[in-house]
Amino acid sequence: MNTETKTAKDDGREGYLYTRRQAAAWLCVSERYLSQLTREGRIRAVRFGKKAVRYALSDLNEFAASCRI
Repeated sequence: MNTETKTAKDDGREGYLYTRRQAAAWLCVSERYLSQLTREGRIRAVRFGKKAVRYALSDLNEFAASCRI
């Protein structure tokens, strides 16, 4: 039985929306920090209802590119 958590990094589906946990794992940051970045408007997210937040891989890539030194 495979117990590994699937992340955005090894999924490869461009149109797929990733959960907060998957997105945080892909960026190698905590879920709390990802939420902070979202509230600050530094990462775009899609909100479904009051609690469900999802992230597009293209937005995660865009944020990662903006952080390069």
